[in-house]
Amino acid sequence: MFGSILEYFYTKMKPRASQLYTNLHNQSLDNKAIHDYLTHIKSIVDELVGIGYPIQPAKYVDAILEGLPPDYVAIISMIESKLETPPTIKMEAFLLAYETRTQRPKILTNSNISWGLR
Repeated sequence: MFGSILEYFYTKMKPRASQLYTNLHNQSLDNKAIHDYLTHIKSIVDELVGIGYPIQPAKYVDAILEGLPPDYVAIISMIESKLETPPTIKMEAFLLAYETRTQRPKILTNSNISWGLR
């Protein structure tokens, strides 16, 4: 009896896991804030864990990097150049900091500073 219950749930969870893996790899940043993007990916990963299909940290990192647009190439290269996969929490911090730096307005540049030295 117990074996049939496990078999029943396994047959229901395997297609769901497949769907979640596909969904995970089809995510993209698009016009979302990086925080929203990362939160959505984490919810997919959490659901996979919840149904008994945990994802390896390197696959988690790969899924996040796959969905980033070309203007994130510098941060992607930095993360991929590491010999070991960085912890996801550290990588998320890098991405949040990068978004903050690239989104803030350019306050002063040398061309628009008036030093009063004429």
